[in-house]
Amino acid sequence: MMRLWWSFLALAAVGAVYGFFFGKQLEPDFSAILHAGLGVAVVTFWLIPSLRYLGTFVDVFEDQIVTRNGIFGMKTRTILASEIEGVSVSALKGVTVKVRDQESLSLKGYAKPKEIAATIGALAK
Repeated sequence: MMRLWWSFLALAAVGAVYGFFFGKQLEPDFSAILHAGLGVAVVTFWLIPSLRYLGTFVDVFEDQIVTRNGIFGMKTRTILASEIEGVSVSALKGVTVKVRDQESLSLKGYAKPKEIAATIGALAK
């Protein structure tokens, strides 16, 4: 949930601005602009990052690794077990899977990175 920290901060700020103006006598034009701006801010800074976070996952099968990310998990990457050259664990980068003739796969923000690396390392053997 640390990836969504800024998103929830933006949602709290939008709620604070809305709460400040709630119940006050506002001109109709200002009220419409306020509500439209707050709606755009919520969609841009909270809804889209939340959907992107919810659509990010990794499936480890017996013969391949499938990663999905982006809004609704639309970006898919499949790595066969025979293409894995090595697995490393880093505090900053998380789990890094080195793939032959492709860009390395970086898995950040998952719990128990050593266990994930051990599982993927056993898959590669």
